[in-house]
Amino acid sequence: MNKQQQIAIVAKTINFKLIEILTSQFNVPFSIITTNYNGETFKNAKLIKDDKLLNREIFFRTCKHPRAGWLYQQFLKYEIVIKSEFENTLVIDGDSVIRDIKFLNPYTLYYTKKTIETFYSNFISKILGSNYITQRNFITNQMNFNKEALISMLTTAFGSLDKYPNFIMDFLHENPDSEFSEYQTYAAWLQYKKNPNSEIIKVFRRLDLLNVEPLDSLKKYDLVAFEHGHKTDLLRTVRARILYSFGMNLG
Repeated sequence: MNKQQQIAIVAKTINFKLIEILTSQFNVPFSIITTNYNGETFKNAKLIKDDKLLNREIFFRTCKHPRAGWLYQQFLKYEIVIKSEFENTLVIDGDSVIRDIKFLNPYTLYYTKKTIETFYSNFISKILGSNYITQRNFITNQMNFNKEALISMLTTAFGSLDKYPNFIMDFLHENPDSEFSEYQTYAAWLQYKKNPNSEIIKVFRRLDLLNVEPLDSLKKYDLVAFEHGHKTDLLRTVRARILYSFGMNLG
């Protein structure tokens, strides 16, 4: 088996339609990391219970962050990469879908026009240093992580592969003006250390507000997502319809 590349889908709940789209489009090994594991099997994917990668009980007992579940999902993405046998792991959020093979290139970072929030930059500046700050927003629901590069970042900037979760949680507790993004932090590190290519992409994150099939939307966008559980009202729906009709980014 080629150990160069896999795709890992990290999802609190499994979206069968999106997984079917991804596994039918990309001829690489797949892993699905989920909380709600009910014994499902997939023809082209390996299912992994998240607790096998990062102990949920210990994490939620010690985490003081107000959005502990959100932080847990971010650490899971790092864990699947560093514990994987693959050189590169394209991590995709479980509510998102892509259809372009370009995302399998580990030497290109993808960003959007959206302005990066200051608290993410604060985290990077304080932990990595001001030289790592970037105005580009790499939080695009996906990232192709190189295992060697990620391990280098975690051991150099966060102490070790075992200690980085507690290091980050303690830092966030002591620095309320900072916030952690698994994607933005890694991209900032890679951009400064390796100077990879960067390419802008089009993203639409509220497909749940529209009556549109994912494959149809991917004719307009590089990545689309269904943010079920987020705020839904008439104004947001109208805005989403307008932006979608003009092929403009949302999120």
